[in-house]
Amino acid sequence: MRRLVAAALVLGFASTATAQPESAYYGLSVGSFDYSEEPEPPFFTGIDDSASSWKLMVGYQFSEHLMVEGALGKTSVISDRATISDPFLGPPFTVDFNTEFQSLVVRLLGVMNFDSGLTVLGGIGWAEMNQDIDLVDNRPGVPGVSGDQDVSEPTYFAGVQYDWDRFAMRLAYEKYDFSGGVDVEETSVTFFYKL
Repeated sequence: MRRLVAAALVLGFASTATAQPESAYYGLSVGSFDYSEEPEPPFFTGIDDSASSWKLMVGYQFSEHLMVEGALGKTSVISDRATISDPFLGPPFTVDFNTEFQSLVVRLLGVMNFDSGLTVLGGIGWAEMNQDIDLVDNRPGVPGVSGDQDVSEPTYFAGVQYDWDRFAMRLAYEKYDFSGGVDVEETSVTFFYKL
C-alpha cells in the first residue's frame, strides 16, 4: 500500500512539474538611462542628463508566475554642467560632470500571462554598479577630479512582454533606489530568444 501511495505522489508531482512552463532565455536590451542630482539652492544647480544603455540578459522561468533574471550592462557617458556657489570657495564657478555606469543586476519577477501572448511583469532586484566619475573644474589652473565608486542599490521593475514560440519582445521601466538626492531610471526594449 505504501508503494502505491508513494508511486501516486511521484506521478502527481511529475505531472505538476512538467505542466509548469519552465524555460531558459537570453537576450539583448537597449534603452535610455536617466540620471539626475537634485539642486541645492543656492549652492548647487543640480545635474540632469540621459544616456544610452545596453544589457546582456539571461533568465529562467521556473514556474508559471515566477522568473529570475540576470543582466550585465553599461551606459554611455552622462554629462552636464553645474554651477557651484560657496562663499568658502570664492566666486561662483562651473564644473563639468561626466559619469558612466557598469552594472550587474539580478531580479525576481512575478508574471501574469494572457492567452493573446501578452505578459505583464513586475518585481524587485539588486544592482551592483561601478560608477566612473570625472569632474572638470572650469576655473583657470584648478585641476579636476577623477575616480570611481561602487554602488549597491535595490531596483523596482515593471514591464510588458509579447511572446512568440521562440522569441519575445519586452518594454520595461526600472527604478534604481539611489539615496542622497540622486534619481536614476531606465526605460528599455529587450529582444529575447527562448531555449
